[in-house]
Amino acid sequence: MHRPLGISPSDVPSVLFLRPRSESIDKQPHLTRLHSQTLIEWWRRRLERRHDAGAYIIVHTGREGQDLASLSLPNTKVVQLPYSGQTHSLLALASLEKIEQLALVTLGTALLPTEDLDDLIAIHLAGRNEISWCTGMPFGVSPCFLSCELLQSLAKLKFSWVASHPLLTYRRLHEFKASGTMSDGPISVKHHRFDLAARYRVTPAEIPLQISFEEQEAIEIARQILDPVDDPRGIDGLRSWKAALIARKDGLVVQRLIEPRAPSVASVERPPRVLYVSNASAFSGAEESLCQMVQKIDRARYEVFAAVGLPSQLQRRLEKSGAVVTTFADGFKEATVRNFVQVRDLISRLQPDIIHSNALNGLPLLWGGIEGRIPIVQHVRNGNMSGYAEYVESSSAVIAISQYLRDRVLQFAINPERVHVVYNEVDLKHFNGVHFDRSALRNRHGFPQDAKIIAMIARFARNKRHDLMLKAFESILHSVQSAHLLLKGEDYHDDPYYDTVLDLIQRCPGKERIKHVKFVNDIREIHAAADVLVLCSDREGLGRCVVEAMSMGLPVVVTDSGGSHEVVEDGVTGLVVPGGNSIALADAVIAILKDDQFRRSASLSARRVAVNRLSSSASALAVMQIYDNVLGIRHSAPSTATLAL
Repeated sequence: MHRPLGISPSDVPSVLFLRPRSESIDKQPHLTRLHSQTLIEWWRRRLERRHDAGAYIIVHTGREGQDLASLSLPNTKVVQLPYSGQTHSLLALASLEKIEQLALVTLGTALLPTEDLDDLIAIHLAGRNEISWCTGMPFGVSPCFLSCELLQSLAKLKFSWVASHPLLTYRRLHEFKASGTMSDGPISVKHHRFDLAARYRVTPAEIPLQISFEEQEAIEIARQILDPVDDPRGIDGLRSWKAALIARKDGLVVQRLIEPRAPSVASVERPPRVLYVSNASAFSGAEESLCQMVQKIDRARYEVFAAVGLPSQLQRRLEKSGAVVTTFADGFKEATVRNFVQVRDLISRLQPDIIHSNALNGLPLLWGGIEGRIPIVQHVRNGNMSGYAEYVESSSAVIAISQYLRDRVLQFAINPERVHVVYNEVDLKHFNGVHFDRSALRNRHGFPQDAKIIAMIARFARNKRHDLMLKAFESILHSVQSAHLLLKGEDYHDDPYYDTVLDLIQRCPGKERIKHVKFVNDIREIHAAADVLVLCSDREGLGRCVVEAMSMGLPVVVTDSGGSHEVVEDGVTGLVVPGGNSIALADAVIAILKDDQFRRSASLSARRVAVNRLSSSASALAVMQIYDNVLGIRHSAPSTATLAL
């Protein structure tokens, strides 16, 4: 495909596709009125900043056309087309109006500096692109620039996964081709991606996740911030929208707690009670961190209770940590009547003053806290933010295990003052390398005494990037002939990624020097036997293995992708390398393995950082301070019990 010459940005109209009005909207006159009058007039007024460019509004019924007929919409044509998805409707419009290129916009696009649209279109045209789209802005705001030829090609697709929106269809097709899932396809075009967050120098914390004008909350915010006389300039409208959303969410949390439950006689005589909740039946880093923190909570300040999904290792460890634990027969996460009742009865029986949720534990728990007007503290421990919005926005406080995760939490509508960073903790007495005989451990695990052992402790998941480590290991072997790679990770036979890693190992030139350990009774044996620990994950919240390795006095190599690098001082306790770069990863590991003096120095420094910043006592103290703030409790001095290592 080739774009015809002679097209200028003013020849590219803005097209607003109004989805068919649903019956639920028809029953809400305030939504209909704003859609058909104030909001659309505001949208057109904002887009007039585009020089001489016309606009189209696609509607699907005569009634919708009539609603728009009385509005002031200069240089705008309303076109009625039968609803058949956006791709087909846009193609019909382009054919009807002889349009070669168009800018598909939304009502939310008017919150951007609309005068910049012509600049973006000029770049799109100059590159002879058939499609260009924008990232870094809220869903429901970014424009997309399309050619009529691309729309024709997309309309011919017969795949079952074809989406209504042309951009979604194209991006899915592009991903399939890039991954090799589809070796040949009907479309091969040039595309371009604009990063509007970089262009306007904004962070996710400053702007909302999405904007939709079909919900009452959005309509009320729009009325609040979109003054018809003095519209916000630049992207100030997005910032104002986020601020208004945070204020509304904050108001709901405060209102819920402003009339707290009447305290029972027992609660007046006892310290505040914390209920720690984890529906997870597995035991991994998140659960280990919870147990270590709970063990150090000062019982003179807070009583400790816990609820776990199943009788399990987590239950036993929490009981060993001093918590009174309730278990359920088959969990409580699913939104069933039975689970709502179970959680309600548990809260009624224990009368907690705070609920500390260690993960996404389901709507029954969330509603139990809301209904009981109990403050919720939500712990965020991994980089996958899917599903967190409702939990975060309903919490009195959020604990993120790294600044990286805090920044990701702030993309939701939550006051930054309610989001705290408490790094993963470690039991300094337990994780201490002086307890182990390095020589004996190497014999036990079948490693030569003179081997240079690289340890990678990570479950087999794609973001852990075992493939990157294996690629780097090939380079490492060329420089360090005694290098061995020890992979410690859970064995998930039903995960195709695990099979992919096994295949990569078999094809690695140094496969005889790679050992996969599925399980060890004591993870400290891996640290004590190794010379360096590597965690090369993408978007890791904060690898617990890194904190434990540092406490064991083991130098570490981590990537700058995620939060692990926040606890590693580059060149002092280990090395930090760019994420996804196998060459840099190999060079860093080689540097540590070849420099005995640096390795010894980094070992001492890593232990010192763990002692000073990452102890489970320090973590518990920070968490108790968060509880105090939530409950309005003041202490004259920290408890000496919690400061003990």
